[in-house]
Amino acid sequence: MASRAGAVTLADVARAAGVSKMTVSRALSPDRSAALQPDTLARVRAAAGSLGYRPNLAARSLTARRSGIVAIVVPDLGNAVFAEIIAGIQAGLKDTGRETIVARTGFDPAAECDTVRHLSGWNPDAFVLAGPSRTDAVRALVRDLGIPTVEVMDLPPDPIDMAVGFPHAEAGALAAEHLHARGYRRPATLSCNAADTRAARRIEGFRARATGLGLAPPVDLFDPAEPSFGLGRALCARLRARAPAVDCVFAANDLLAVGAVLHCQDAGVAVPGALAVCGFNDLPIAAEIGGGLTTVHSPRRAIGRETAALLLDLAGGAARPVAPVRHIPCHVVPRGTT
Repeated sequence: MASRAGAVTLADVARAAGVSKMTVSRALSPDRSAALQPDTLARVRAAAGSLGYRPNLAARSLTARRSGIVAIVVPDLGNAVFAEIIAGIQAGLKDTGRETIVARTGFDPAAECDTVRHLSGWNPDAFVLAGPSRTDAVRALVRDLGIPTVEVMDLPPDPIDMAVGFPHAEAGALAAEHLHARGYRRPATLSCNAADTRAARRIEGFRARATGLGLAPPVDLFDPAEPSFGLGRALCARLRARAPAVDCVFAANDLLAVGAVLHCQDAGVAVPGALAVCGFNDLPIAAEIGGGLTTVHSPRRAIGRETAALLLDLAGGAARPVAPVRHIPCHVVPRGTT
């Protein structure tokens, strides 16, 4: 019987399993259970399950300096890119006794700093930061906190601590190589949202590789608004009015790319006959539009799973090298628009 009204305690589980409270604590801790005999571990877990025991995470945090929490900070919860990273992390942490808390910053660097400071009060075991860039204030704060931190979806030249992702200039270069191989020679780029510095690096990578391959200098169109299908339509219309000789487009994200394809469909412009279109991310819609959108696949779930594996390695006692970086390469998915 529970010792408090309706609350099952560690002592209750210990009595049911015929072991000490210390043994129960070890059995229910992902970092310490490996030291126990398998039959003891099974007996304790069975007792905890039958009694409906739930660990007090706040108490664990105070006594062990570990909360079992991984704090994930993303720019946008409605964006499928960040949703899939979160899903990959959660899948990798499944059945490990760890939980995630997620916060949104809206691509605001100042909000990222405030969010990290607030979440640090939960004493998380680790931070995962998915925003496009770090301010000096965030970098200093995270280093002062001393909490393991993984920057995801990018490989910055000077990570705060750890990084899992790929260089975004590499994604742009892959798009240029694909369009060149398909015979296109007069490129353009579509991009938006000045706060998304990763998108800017994709465009820079595309321009550099296109130049190296001998393509015409790309015609660049930029709008400061957030990405959307409507913005992609508008940018493509402006492009065709400004540079009708362009034969291919690299859009910094799939929303703009799909919008460009929709504009061409409405305007009677053959894709890819008159204008080839390549996007970035490989969102689900890319495979659904007529003929399919050629795009650079960003390995979002793989990045999430690799991040979880990195954090579990650290929790298991693995040494933390200075700025460990794990490169998860992106690749082009050729479809009907090129």
